[in-house]
Amino acid sequence: MRRISVSIFIVIVSFSLIQPSCGEKPERPTASGGGETELGDTLYIPLSPAWDAGNGFDFSSPQDVLVGLDTYIYVADTGNDRIVRLDAGGTIHAVYNGIPHPTQISQDELMRLIVVNDTRDVYKIDVGPNGDRVPIICYDASTRKDSAFVDASEVFTGVADYPSIDKAYLLSVSSELTSSGKVIMMQGKGMGDFQDQIMDSIIVSYDESDTLHNPIVEYGLGAGFAAHPNALFSFVDEESVYLLMTQDSSTFKTQLLTIKKVQGGTYNFVSALDPTSNPDIYGLNLFGLPEDACADIPGNIYVVDSSPSADYGAYKFNASGELMESFGPPGSDADQLSNPMGIAYDDNGDRRIVYIADTGNNRIVRYRLNTDLE
Repeated sequence: MRRISVSIFIVIVSFSLIQPSCGEKPERPTASGGGETELGDTLYIPLSPAWDAGNGFDFSSPQDVLVGLDTYIYVADTGNDRIVRLDAGGTIHAVYNGIPHPTQISQDELMRLIVVNDTRDVYKIDVGPNGDRVPIICYDASTRKDSAFVDASEVFTGVADYPSIDKAYLLSVSSELTSSGKVIMMQGKGMGDFQDQIMDSIIVSYDESDTLHNPIVEYGLGAGFAAHPNALFSFVDEESVYLLMTQDSSTFKTQLLTIKKVQGGTYNFVSALDPTSNPDIYGLNLFGLPEDACADIPGNIYVVDSSPSADYGAYKFNASGELMESFGPPGSDADQLSNPMGIAYDDNGDRRIVYIADTGNNRIVRYRLNTDLE
């Protein structure tokens, strides 16, 4: 992988504590009866049981779900102010308290969870084999000398690991007052408080007293720009780094971006799809309020739409942005979704399961292609 030379600014703070807990859940998912929605030759079928109150889970408005590098499933249990760690069978292995209202999770190569909660803070939890599982505030924009770059009206809405740079990650930044935003690149230092810092995307020497850094995705309404981003997901395909970004408002509410060296020696994300070729994912009226996206190994893209007026809560596109499937119509039945805000694809072993944070129904639901079921 190409490494990007960058430079750094540092800070320091602290935070609270975690309590692991355990519980037994059903051993194996099974397909529920009926309720599939078809668009093409394959069907996404909800698996039973759902991870809901009726099956021993007490999630409250969960807003994100992550399939970790350690193969565990992590849920941002937003209403309960905690992160829950489960295995694919639904057994709870740990509960990490101490992060108020977590909204999106990522994980770096050192198994450290990186969490945002629509504030100006970024949290980190070391859940690796030797980690202490204690949340700390690793970055606070309000205390940094570069606070002019992330101004007082802006909060961190999404987070994604940067797969080609050790300990680096990306943050989506949106204003609470205006429809403006951007994506910045961060250097994740150690596990001490306030240690992380904004990275400059310019690949030249620079004056370290300069506190204004270049965003890796700049503000704008077109393809390749951020208007009001709310979630991020990164992945690598054939040595190229890709970023999926969903937005509350924009001409293009769900975008597939890739990193390029552009004029001035800067590495920025640009649109990986040509909007003039009219890919379905860039359709102007397809999404009402997309809240999250992810990708599988072949590069298929999955998006959840939380708009109550959306025909479906979940969509699958191929790597070219063509719509392949739609599933999860509005409602509370086993095959329905209400205000879904998080999605993840599990490609460990033969799982091939789509996890959705079905926020309005206070549950995590799982879907699988009928062709993948035994």
